[in-house]
Amino acid sequence: MLASLLSQISANESADVESVQKAYSDTVDAIDKQIKSLDEERNNALEELDMTLASELKDEIAKLKSERDKTVAGYVKYNNNVE
Repeated sequence: MLASLLSQISANESADVESVQKAYSDTVDAIDKQIKSLDEERNNALEELDMTLASELKDEIAKLKSERDKTVAGYVKYNNNVE
């Protein structure tokens, strides 16, 4: 998600760092909100002893955390190239 945004911005030499930081922050915030929501659902499923749903939600949370980590790594790489 952010990788495509970063490549578009990199292609445009006049892009400023603030817009990249905002895009990064917005992307990470959105992923974090999804993780929080799914974690709450997972906790509810565990309380109701719905292990199938809890397992599915755990997998989805892991995917989102991986996406968030890739987004952070992409931003760090971009930031290091800017400096």
